[in-house]
Amino acid sequence: FLPSDHWADWTLAKICYQSAHNQFHQLISHYFSCHAAMEAYAMATMRNLPDAHPVQKLLRPHFLNTMAINARARASLINTGGIIDLIFAIGGEGKNELMKRGGARYNIHWTNIKQSIKKRGVDDPNLLPGYYYRDDGLKIWNAIEEFVREIINEFYTSDDDVGNDTELQS
Repeated sequence: FLPSDHWADWTLAKICYQSAHNQFHQLISHYFSCHAAMEAYAMATMRNLPDAHPVQKLLRPHFLNTMAINARARASLINTGGIIDLIFAIGGEGKNELMKRGGARYNIHWTNIKQSIKKRGVDDPNLLPGYYYRDDGLKIWNAIEEFVREIINEFYTSDDDVGNDTELQS
């Protein structure tokens, strides 16, 4: 399909693309890369770090309700016969295949905006001015990074200190 095709054909092609993109976004970018991945970190933190540990204290507010939200999603959204199976164009089998493939490709480094924009070649504001995802995203990333660094530096003075923290290394 091309923009020069009949307007109805071109419109249908755009609708199909947007539908596919939305399904990928909801299942992989949102549910899998955000909710499901976060649950693994939440579980590891709660199982391995005592409540008084500084990293536990730093992360705890970000894990609030993670397991409850994910349990509800597994019970009504992504379960067999759930809402996703009923309303997404790919249906249940397509959902399962998409999540299987998306899970196999998942990489924690995708969540690092600095690495992500560099890998995609959109990191240079001179080559791509006004790219607000990069421009605004980097401001947020840098603010969070500075905050976390300041907190962690209160408890660890070197990489060796982190390596010698037996609770963190468990």
